[in-house]
Amino acid sequence: IPAHPGKTRRGLSRVEEIAQGDTELKVRLGNTYAESLARAGMGTEAARVWNELLALTGRTSLKPPGELLTNGDFEADIPNAGLGWRLTKGDGYQIALDGFASQNGTRSLRVTFDGTTNSNFAAVWQAVPVAPNRRYRFQGHLRTDSITTDNGLFFTIASLGAPREEALSQSTENRVETIGWVREQLDFQTGPRTSVVVIQLRRLPSPKLNNLIQGKVWID
Repeated sequence: IPAHPGKTRRGLSRVEEIAQGDTELKVRLGNTYAESLARAGMGTEAARVWNELLALTGRTSLKPPGELLTNGDFEADIPNAGLGWRLTKGDGYQIALDGFASQNGTRSLRVTFDGTTNSNFAAVWQAVPVAPNRRYRFQGHLRTDSITTDNGLFFTIASLGAPREEALSQSTENRVETIGWVREQLDFQTGPRTSVVVIQLRRLPSPKLNNLIQGKVWID
């Protein structure tokens, strides 16, 4: 689906095409459409499509009232589509839901680093529609076990599809070694033409000689 709304070759709008399909097709097309809208910085439209998809699939509980993140407590499975959590495979790490460790509820998301790479890790993220000219507070919990190297794990918030002059990029503290659950917080304000941000778990490559990352991190 093109990145911007309009007409398909058959003359149907994207919304009309989605509405005419069966449920599986609606979900597949809707996920792709919501992603395209978010990448284009069209947060209002992306949120509308995404909320309709959550209602269609009986998953509205994944976004409690007053919350913008979807499945922020990782209690539901991760389809890896649309505006939910997105996970990317790569060398040197494994990502999985963990039913034995949690800060809230019964599950968290765990990333295990095997000590073979100096990872530039950006494999856990979610695009979140927001309102322009609005102040927001992000809160998330993070726990580590035996994270090696000077560069560990942290959360970032960045604008998506916004004008360059409104570029937003903020990060929480770099976490290494072993720590229990700690609450991370970022306060930020969107610009007048910013309507999508990306929440991401990050780790930057280390310039040190001993730079291969090993250990585990959980988020919830």
